[in-house]
Amino acid sequence: MKISFITIPNGISGGEVEKSMLVSPPITHLWLAAVLLEAGHEVDILDALSLGMGIEDLEKHIEKEKPDMVGFTVFTAFYKEVLFVTERLKKRFPDLKTVVGGYHVNSIPEDFFLPYIDYIFEGEAEFSLRELMNRLREGNDDFEGIPGLISRNIHGEWQKNPVDPFRTNMDEQPILPYELILDNHYNTWWTSIDPSKEKYMATVSGKGCPMACTFCDIGKTEGKKIRAMGSNRLLKEFEYLQSLGVTHVELRDANFTTSRQHLIDLAQGMIEKEINIEWGCSSTLGNLRAMMKKEARGTGGDINLLDLLYDSGCRFIFLGVESGNPEILYREKRVTIEETFQVIKAVQKAGIQAH
Repeated sequence: MKISFITIPNGISGGEVEKSMLVSPPITHLWLAAVLLEAGHEVDILDALSLGMGIEDLEKHIEKEKPDMVGFTVFTAFYKEVLFVTERLKKRFPDLKTVVGGYHVNSIPEDFFLPYIDYIFEGEAEFSLRELMNRLREGNDDFEGIPGLISRNIHGEWQKNPVDPFRTNMDEQPILPYELILDNHYNTWWTSIDPSKEKYMATVSGKGCPMACTFCDIGKTEGKKIRAMGSNRLLKEFEYLQSLGVTHVELRDANFTTSRQHLIDLAQGMIEKEINIEWGCSSTLGNLRAMMKKEARGTGGDINLLDLLYDSGCRFIFLGVESGNPEILYREKRVTIEETFQVIKAVQKAGIQAH
């Protein structure tokens, strides 16, 4: 079977799409695509958001690619636009199956109990979507036991399958097929690149976050336990990115710096393997503060972590300070204003941008 994953631009329902100056890769679609390609399915990714495409462009793409199914990851900000596109495509291509998942779906799946939606996935859908497509390829319309799937039964009533526990072994994830979207000319937000000579890509090596920030739902949707690729598996991802000519990489794990040893192993591996990529990641202030204290006590070995990260190509760390109000900062991040400045200065001293 063939599936087209599509990202939807805001304004598409009103016919006034504006292409953003800062375009970013649809990483969720890459994770889904990697598992489906390994299972022998065909995958196409249309990043209409980054390309600033209108509804007629989407229809032409579907007409050209002729997928059996079209998939959308739904954020609340794009909810109405996704509904507009799915309804429009369903009218134009009645046999095209539509499938949705993502943050809005996980919160309110009932919002998608609509005649032009065929399949809804709660939870992490990489393996569940693969199973659905495997069964459809075999002509099997019995969807019992497919985790997280919501579909219509023989009476046309929506029926929910239980959601599986979060997957834990991220090392089993196939290499992400970045080549499917590499020609979209993504650009970085932390530096300037020359698209004729350099290429930027974002990726994710794991999911989950132990923090309990009141403004964020990652702990709810991905779990409070970090589930990430080991350093050796992540190095393979970097090696593949370098083979594609990628020069700048953003690791978009919500909280990449929970393990000092993981960072050391990754940085040393990148140096040893001569992976010449500028990269960056997200961290909490508390993580880096704890690591700095360990080194100050002399219990961190003879390694200065931030210097090592710089030597491996790390050029920015997104710290998520979120607030300059001492009370809010401590409530959300468990750090003080003084500790925040200490971390920022240490990062900058190592030559790494602190955001």
